[in-house]
Amino acid sequence: SVYCHQVTIVRDGRWGVPHIYGADRAALMFGIGYATAQDRLFTMDVQRHAGRAELSSFLGGSNVGADRAIWRSAPYTDAELEQQFERMDDLYGADGAQAQEDVRNYVDGINQYIAEARQGPDVQQPTSLIPGEYFLIGRPQGPEPWREIDVISVASLVSGIFGKGGGGELRSAQALEAAIARFGEQRGRAVWADFRSAEDPETPTTVQGAEFPYLEPP
Repeated sequence: SVYCHQVTIVRDGRWGVPHIYGADRAALMFGIGYATAQDRLFTMDVQRHAGRAELSSFLGGSNVGADRAIWRSAPYTDAELEQQFERMDDLYGADGAQAQEDVRNYVDGINQYIAEARQGPDVQQPTSLIPGEYFLIGRPQGPEPWREIDVISVASLVSGIFGKGGGGELRSAQALEAAIARFGEQRGRAVWADFRSAEDPETPTTVQGAEFPYLEPP
């Protein structure tokens, strides 16, 4: 368990899932940042570089294509990311101010873990707190400290993928309309549903006698 800043993080004995208890919202956000960094620090670092279209400089030149695609989708400079963060309270009032506070506390939690990892056991020891991937890319000291704009860059990466580069919702809606126009309401929806992965009755499963609803339409 970890206790600091009025937050307690306890991991269950079977799966290691973190259960985070904070004295208030600020402490809870701090704990979420700490636990997330503890579990997924390198993945988070990959994502923040990807969100800035800087993945090739972090992981190697084979990622130039990914950087090019991200830059087309969300071409934000650090100054623009900072502006997005600073304008939250101006644009969204109390909700925006709360989001800013949440992000700051979340980032503090991440940086607390990074600081502890850097001061932990020697990097050559198996008990090192620095994720092993950093040694493979020549960064044994681990990541640079987190900033608020790193959270914004990851958010822009995700929104760019699902808002612009993926999802296919418009094409799906057009296919549904065309199927209804051709086959009628009931049969048209059945035809459209046959193309979807949601709750496919023909999907092979590894668990017998249980159901796990997935992507059910509203």
